[in-house]
Amino acid sequence: MSDVRRRRFMTLLGKGAAAAAVWPLRAKADVSPVMARLASYMSAAGAHALPDAVVLEAKNHILDTLAAAISGSELPPGIQALKFARTYGGNGGATILASDLVAGPIEAAIVTARSPKPTRPMTINSAGGAHPGCAVVPAAFAMGGDPWS
Repeated sequence: MSDVRRRRFMTLLGKGAAAAAVWPLRAKADVSPVMARLASYMSAAGAHALPDAVVLEAKNHILDTLAAAISGSELPPGIQALKFARTYGGNGGATILASDLVAGPIEAAIVTARSPKPTRPMTINSAGGAHPGCAVVPAAFAMGGDPWS
């Protein structure tokens, strides 16, 4: 059996096992009014524009995180992260922010996420005390690939 056929067989086998495991869970359950309203809202949300204040806040957080990553790339944690990327390598599909390195998307996200941490406060009040920028922005940047190629 060729590798492609074996892979296809294993994929179908995995899907079948997943379907068999989920099948008993498909029993009709009563949906609460709150869940019905939430599901209705979420399914329609894609058709509505975000409020201007939300867009502006998102832009500010993204720019702030990028600035922190660029400035943090020259601090000891950022320098160590870049050394890791140079040593580890990767498949070369994504740019590492504030460097001339190109690595795999996982390595690029890890290194880019490491750079802003020393320069950022650990909480953002407008985000409910969360600090999503150090995880979300580097991952999105890394998934964009290498813009210079």
